[in-house]
Amino acid sequence: MVDVKNAFIGAKEISQVLGIGMTKAYAIIKAYNKELDDKGYFTIRGKCPRKYFEQKIYGYEDLYNLKSGFREKMYSR
Repeated sequence: MVDVKNAFIGAKEISQVLGIGMTKAYAIIKAYNKELDDKGYFTIRGKCPRKYFEQKIYGYEDLYNLKSGFREKMYSR
């Protein structure tokens, strides 16, 4: 089971990962939370689900459960 600390990402970590300021990091969280809220998901102000952030930024569904064949494509180059 994933604990809350690892399940969500905050503005400080987003600013470090993307190399942006805290104001922009909070704006990203607000936008992502609005998208999730519009879909009917529960959101926490000031935090974003880590999986959703990774999907939006890196373009994959789940870093820890990659689909079969994805690894082969990545490492066959």
